[in-house]
Amino acid sequence: MRAWLIAFSALISGNAIAGPVAWECANTFESQCSNAACSVDTEKGSFTPMDVSFNKDGGISICLYSGCWSGHGLVLSQSPFVVLIANDLQWSLAETRRAGSALIALNISDKTATVQVDGFVQPLLCTEKS
Repeated sequence: MRAWLIAFSALISGNAIAGPVAWECANTFESQCSNAACSVDTEKGSFTPMDVSFNKDGGISICLYSGCWSGHGLVLSQSPFVVLIANDLQWSLAETRRAGSALIALNISDKTATVQVDGFVQPLLCTEKS
């Protein structure tokens, strides 16, 4: 499996995201899935919107509630899509420190992304940053 992923990434990955150097993404609701079902919360004040940023070099920051995961991931790019896969992202709060894995899939054409991290599955709207 690992050899397949390396070969696949070599085929479609240029170490750069075509277009903007970086992206910032957010949403106005929270969705979360477990093995049994998914739920959506839109009530103002009952959640903190997720804030996601990433760049062409694979730098990732995913913030929700009072902390952030940060680190670097593998960038796969084939227009109009950019995918980042990251393991061992570090959580910012020492008292609840835990490693995280994340998947970010961006459609550059319509500036929408999906993020999966720690049970959260979030569609997001993104803006370009230079």
